[in-house]
Amino acid sequence: MYPIAHVTCDIARGYESDYWLTRIKERFSISKIGESNIKDLNLRISRIALPPNYNQKNYINNMSLAAKKVSRSNVYVAPETWRLYDYNNIYNTFQKKMFAHSVIDSIKLLLRVSNKSLKSSCIAIYDACDNVNNAIIEEAAKNCRFIILISNFMDKLNKLCNYIISEYGISPVITNDIKYAFQKANFIITSRKVQIKSEAFTWYVDNSLQPDVSQGKAVSEVTYSVPWQGDYSVMSPQLLGAILCQMGSRSNIEDILKQNDIYIDSILFNGKVINL
Repeated sequence: MYPIAHVTCDIARGYESDYWLTRIKERFSISKIGESNIKDLNLRISRIALPPNYNQKNYINNMSLAAKKVSRSNVYVAPETWRLYDYNNIYNTFQKKMFAHSVIDSIKLLLRVSNKSLKSSCIAIYDACDNVNNAIIEEAAKNCRFIILISNFMDKLNKLCNYIISEYGISPVITNDIKYAFQKANFIITSRKVQIKSEAFTWYVDNSLQPDVSQGKAVSEVTYSVPWQGDYSVMSPQLLGAILCQMGSRSNIEDILKQNDIYIDSILFNGKVINL
């Protein structure tokens, strides 16, 4: 298998700079902080620390430099920085699907705690026109009957609604009324900063947000337990996606996880890790 650059940074200290001296300093601050080998897979994973500069040009350049710390060619990147940037600039198609599956599967588990099912629950997604929600909406459409898509971009919403109807045979509600949608929802998925006054669980796709957990039940991360021997007994969806996409399986993600004995291990819930 090709090596993986597992890239992390402290997003709480994020900044945005395109100053030439900053670029030079950052080049030297990108460092390898550890390396692990998974013998079962003949795989090397290198942990790389990245400066939290979210100037888009410098961010992409720094991520490329981080990958080159591992290998000059044939390297997969598993970024765990600001999720919106990672998703739109670095994730491959499989990693996007893996993240979407993680969101919906963790929702299924949390609803079960409330004696509810995904099939009988209403899922509200805001902003439904954000790229980071595309795969999530499709994954929800495969598993849910009642979906509310929320956005002010009604033309895009109409096109999205027609696509979901034709591909998955369900008809989502589309609206720009956030208050109405959140009142109806059993579970909310949001990629935008929004004041939520609801008893529903809420999945914060943007991991830079600091939700007011007193207003509801906030979820922002999941991890998976893996069967392979090595330093990683649990993995993020991003890292796991960088591994599984190399296995060449054409099965859907749920089947791939079952075949490899991989399950959700924990959910970050209201700022605390809940082990399952």
